[in-house]
Amino acid sequence: MNNQNPNNKMNLPKTMVAAFFSLIISLVVLILKAKAYYATNSISVLSDALETVINVVTALVALYAVKMAAEPADEEHPYGHGKFEYFSASFEGGLIFFAALAIIFSSVESFFIENKLQNLSEGNLYLISATVLNLIASLFLVYYGKRWNSEALKASGKHIMADVLTTVGVMTGLLLVGATGIVWIDSAVGLLMGLWLVS
Repeated sequence: MNNQNPNNKMNLPKTMVAAFFSLIISLVVLILKAKAYYATNSISVLSDALETVINVVTALVALYAVKMAAEPADEEHPYGHGKFEYFSASFEGGLIFFAALAIIFSSVESFFIENKLQNLSEGNLYLISATVLNLIASLFLVYYGKRWNSEALKASGKHIMADVLTTVGVMTGLLLVGATGIVWIDSAVGLLMGLWLVS
C-alpha cells in the first residue's frame, strides 16, 4: 500500500496544466504591454514589456522542466529527473539579469534622445489589465508550486510577482509624467526598474 502524501511529489497532469497556464498568461500580458507601449511611446513601458518577453521564455522552460521532473528514474537518471526543476529556476534568474542590463541600457540612452509621450491614460489601462492577470498568475503558481513541491512553478510565480511590482512602478511613473509634464521621469523609472532587477 502506498502511504505517500500526493502533495509531496510531482503530479504530472496538474503541474503541466499550471505551467501551461503560466505560459498563456505571459503571452496575454505581453500583448497588453505591447499595446501600452505603442499607445504611449514610453521607454519604461518598453522596459517592462521586455521583462515580460523573459516571462514567456521562462514559462516555456518551466513547462519543459516540470514535464522532465515528473519522468520516472531511468538508467541515465537513476535518481529521477528532479534536477530539471532547479535548472529551470537558475535559468530564469540568468534571464532576469540580462533583461535588467538591457533595460538599464535603454533607459540611459533615452535620457539623451527626445522621447514624446502620448496617450498615458490609455497606456495605464492596458498596464492595469496586465497587472491584474500577472498578480493572479503569481499567487496561483507560488501556491501550487509549494503544494506540489515544484521549484519551477515557485520560481515562475516569484518572477511574475517581481513583474507585478515593476509594472506598478511604471504606472506610477506615467501618472507623475502626466501630472507634472516632466518627461525624463519616464526614463528614470525605467533605469530604477533595471537596477532593482539586477540587484
